[in-house]
Amino acid sequence: WGNDVKSFDHVTKKISSTLNCRESSIFGNIYGCILGRRETVRVFAERHRREPTRVLNIRFVWQDYHRDVGVPLHADARAAKRALTKLTNILAPRNKDFVLNLFTKGEGKWSHDGINISVDKGPTAYTREAIFR
Repeated sequence: WGNDVKSFDHVTKKISSTLNCRESSIFGNIYGCILGRRETVRVFAERHRREPTRVLNIRFVWQDYHRDVGVPLHADARAAKRALTKLTNILAPRNKDFVLNLFTKGEGKWSHDGINISVDKGPTAYTREAIFR
């Protein structure tokens, strides 16, 4: 993405085309992209409030179901891994191993080089999240 990695318009267009979003839209300061057959994978870009042409952060979220509630267990796992791998290759290639640990980690929060990852276990799903700043 080169020097345009912080341009909100460039980043949102690039996310849509690179990840082949099923659906994407902008609501206020947030761009959202939905992925996966069961739509459990989401990528968000948040617009900087003081500098509206710039991106504040990019957030990856996967609702990883561990309990059967009508959504298959670990639904969209391939889509989640593919999307996070593509984002990491572009945004933080040197930290790829750290970020992709998100898929194997239990509950907790970790930070490294401006990247925050977290795993929260809810009653039916893990929320697996990576935030690139």
